[in-house]
Amino acid sequence: MKVNHVVLDTNVLISALLSYQGAVRKTLDIVRNHGTLFFSEGPFTELLTRLFRLKFNPYVTDNQRSEYLANLIHMSKWIVIQNGAMGCRDSDDDNFLETALISDADALISGDSVLPVLEQIGSIPILSVAGFLSNFSW
Repeated sequence: MKVNHVVLDTNVLISALLSYQGAVRKTLDIVRNHGTLFFSEGPFTELLTRLFRLKFNPYVTDNQRSEYLANLIHMSKWIVIQNGAMGCRDSDDDNFLETALISDADALISGDSVLPVLEQIGSIPILSVAGFLSNFSW
């Protein structure tokens, strides 16, 4: 199965910035080079607020964070969601599920321990990074 439309959660996107090597960065690079990343306002706001937390200061500068966000904005297709309740105990996760559904994503890739347990939303698989890399072609 080819993956063209993808939603990446905040954990994956932050990890991809913090490490230029490894599976998470490879996942982002695959999406950037062979697919389309979908974003909506809620998930982007979550990324923005978490990425600028002080705990990341030893690893990335504010300029690196801003440049990374600008690149994500440029490479992404933006959609509007209704911020509806999808049944997750963390309402921020609902935004990722709704983004995946409305964008008709091929996969939602999550570094969260909760979302991959759901396995899918509608017909859209919810995968860990390892699951994505082992199950899909591009």
